[in-house]
Amino acid sequence: MNFLTLFNALPGACAQGLIWGIMAIGVYLTYRILDVADLTVDGSFGTGGAVCVMCLLSGQNVWVSLLMALLAGLLDGTIDMIATDHAPHTAEQKNKPFAQSMSGITGLETAFSVLNTALVCTGKLTPMQLMRCMSQNPAQFYNLTGKSIEEGNRAELMIADWNADITYTSYRSKSSNTPFTGKPLKGEIKGIVCGTYTSLKQK
Repeated sequence: MNFLTLFNALPGACAQGLIWGIMAIGVYLTYRILDVADLTVDGSFGTGGAVCVMCLLSGQNVWVSLLMALLAGLLDGTIDMIATDHAPHTAEQKNKPFAQSMSGITGLETAFSVLNTALVCTGKLTPMQLMRCMSQNPAQFYNLTGKSIEEGNRAELMIADWNADITYTSYRSKSSNTPFTGKPLKGEIKGIVCGTYTSLKQK
């Protein structure tokens, strides 16, 4: 390898080094600062990347490949939490060219139904595994104590029908920017219990 070839390769090598440096910072923060034995920062690159590449090489759609990478992470424990960054932007904020519109979708109201349909109904996760990813594991990660269902703890419960058919057509959010409108899904939230407050969905 001559000097010119080495010189031309430097930008790519520096970029790759920067990426791995950022990853190393993430590992340091989780292990040393947060004191959490979490390999998500490190393991998700290898696991998700390998699954995604193999799906793409077999001719799968890029979005299907990304979903399969997510599922692989869930199954092997690399991904142990699922959350939704609720982005209730107005229709005016979203109805613009892609680069100018606000990012995100309305996800809070559909999250359980979508995940139940895509993961539980297809046999990729059990109902208990999904509940751990959506509630128990995040609570443990952030050291939220008193969340177990025990006498003396504050009630924070969800009442759901896992087998109910539901199709979302309207939302309580400020906008309805979601790709799941009108799609038949499985699993419906019937009510919540939050402390002394109880809300049950009327038939």
